[in-house]
This record gives sequence, C-alpha cells and structure tokens, in this order.
Amino acid sequence: MLSQSSLPDGSQGAWCCVLGERDIGGPARRSFIITQTNLSLNGYTASEFVDVNNDTFVDLILGDAGDDLAGGLDSVVLLNDGTGHFSLLSGAMPPKPFSPSDIALDILAADLNGDRYQDLVVAYTRGNYVGRYIQVLINYEDGSFRDETDARLPQSDTDDHYVCRVDWMDMDHDGDADLVARLWGESIHDPLVFLNDGDGRFHQASLDFGVGSFHHTFLDLEGDGGHDTVYATYAPPEDIYVIREKRAPLPR
Repeated sequence: MLSQSSLPDGSQGAWCCVLGERDIGGPARRSFIITQTNLSLNGYTASEFVDVNNDTFVDLILGDAGDDLAGGLDSVVLLNDGTGHFSLLSGAMPPKPFSPSDIALDILAADLNGDRYQDLVVAYTRGNYVGRYIQVLINYEDGSFRDETDARLPQSDTDDHYVCRVDWMDMDHDGDADLVARLWGESIHDPLVFLNDGDGRFHQASLDFGVGSFHHTFLDLEGDGGHDTVYATYAPPEDIYVIREKRAPLPR
C-alpha cells in the first residue's frame, strides 16, 4: 500500500508499504506493516506485481499519478531483494506518452517478444482525464524498459474516452494473448480489442459486441472455450444480459 508521511524536512512523500503476517500473540494481532522505500512522490494510480529481472522474486511496478511534477515525472520499478524489501531501480521507465502530468490507469505484464522477460503494457490518459494511449514497453532484460509502442501498437493522438482497464485474452483463439481495453463512460460500452500477430505486435479489430453497459465481463459460460459476455444495467430496468460467442473468426 502507499500512504502519505512527513519526510524529515517536513515535506510530504509517498511511502511504499507491504502488508504481511506473523504470530505475535493470537489471531486478533496478526497484521503489521513494514515500511519499505520512501519514493518522495505524491501518488500512484496503477500497480503490477511481476518478476522483471528473472530472479524468481516478484517486483513492483507503480504507475505515476502525474500529481507531483516537482518531485518526479515517471512511473517506477521497485526491485524485490528476495526478502520482501523493495528498492527503486533508477531510470527504469521511459517518459510518458503525452506529458509529465499523464495519469497511469492500468498496467499489464507479459512476455511479448519471446525473450522470457516480462514486458509491460501501460494505459495512460492526460491529467484532465481526456484522451487515451496504451504504451508498450519492452524489457531490456534487467528490469528497465524501452518504449516500442510505435512499432507494436501504433496509435494516433485522441481526445476520446480514456482506457480504465486492460486485460489479456485470446480473442481470436489463435494461441496468443490479445489486448482488451475497457473504456470509461456510460455512452461507450464495447471494449477496444487489439489482436496480437504472434510476435507481440497489435492491430485494432473492428468489432461490435452489442454490449449494453459499461459494467460487463468476459467468461466461458459453457466450457467450450468461447468468450461469452455478461453485462448488467443499473438504471431502470435493472437487468442482467448474456451474449454467447458463436466462435466465428474475428475480422483481421
């Protein structure tokens, strides 16, 4: 967790803390907090636990909130030393797509280029929550990352609804993970789908799921490997709907 604390000089900074357990006298007294690394920054809006340097220990990626331009500009990588203590890997994340005030909204990890190191996908919006950009970051094989978005997921600048969540899902059933991006806004229901060519390069598919609500999820209802959709409407009438996939090939 992250919490605000006063630094020795009286300023405010973000502290990275880990919740754990130990037996200190009974079930009612098992929780405790271990203070880790003072990041000297105000806030983070996304996170992902993933082993970025292949030492078998999960590290922590924090997506920057863009709210402290004086203290720092970018998202960060914290390396786990194997005992649950995390330290900042300096300069590990490249600049944000639009400006230093961009807000990271979600982070996903996967090996996109087949080198057995975890790469990242980060969803950003501007500081005013207008516009969207999905950044594709490739691991240098040391836990630091380079920006390969232009080659792997080309996008144009947009003032559209921002992406609030990204997920991996094999939408075209070809054995690789495609990218599904959920948009924030009650007027925009269908997610964006970016199909993987098998080498970690993506292009957007033109799809109409017929989803009637932002509040939806994909799951396999019948055990046939299909991506069925369940969505709910919260304004009257309050109903739950199911859309079943016919397993027809997606347009490429």
